[in-house]
Parts: sequence; structure tokens; C-alpha cells
Amino acid sequence: DEPYYAELAHFIDVLEGRAQPIVTARDGLEAVRVALAAIESMRTGKVIAMNEFAG
Repeated sequence: DEPYYAELAHFIDVLEGRAQPIVTARDGLEAVRVALAAIESMRTGKVIAMNEFAG
């Protein structure tokens, strides 16, 4: 439970202006791109080049 509590406490600190986010919105977008490419790769059975994958 401690790691979850620490994550939630940090999130609240960010919302209240006492801390900066550890990751950026761009990091989140890139994580979604990677996940979507992985799903597409599983669906098609092909290698998906990230530089060609726009989502």
C-alpha cells in the first residue's frame, strides 16, 4: 500500500502546487503511442516501426 499512497500523495501535491509532475503530458502521450503500436503488432503479427506509427 505504501507505493500507492506515495503516488497519490505526490499527485495531490502537484494539484495543490507544492510539487512538479514527475512525468510530462508528452511522456503520457508517448506511452499511449507505444501501447497502441503493441496492440497493432499483436493484431497484425507484424513489427510496427514507432517512427511510422501515428496511432
